[in-house]
Amino acid sequence: MDLNDIRIDPEFEEKIPPLTEDEFLLLEQNIVVDGEVLDPLIIWNNTILDGYNRYRILKKHPEIPFKTFPKDFPDKYAAIAWICRNQLGRRNLTPEQKCMLVRCPGYPRRHHEGSEIGAINRLSRGSGR
Repeated sequence: MDLNDIRIDPEFEEKIPPLTEDEFLLLEQNIVVDGEVLDPLIIWNNTILDGYNRYRILKKHPEIPFKTFPKDFPDKYAAIAWICRNQLGRRNLTPEQKCMLVRCPGYPRRHHEGSEIGAINRLSRGSGR
């Protein structure tokens, strides 16, 4: 896949807490020294779900090889649920960031109830059903 074919959806990206400037610079340094991106960009319909920082580094260093890993979801809300669930598994989240992901603000509750986000919300409220 060509880097120029990959898109960023701001609605997806806002679900992922940003790196600090130092974290970004260290990631960039590691990628440049390695000469490749070790973790693939996770995409859905050519849109990034995970790998925004790697993508931005690749735009600055287009000679560096990378891979993509496509995911398949029935709709945008399922893709957002995956983003939230994937981020919850990260060790570097603050309690506030985890709370934001569980609630996934900005999405109507009707989209959450039967979805993975709904399941995450029910579990966070102590209701596993």
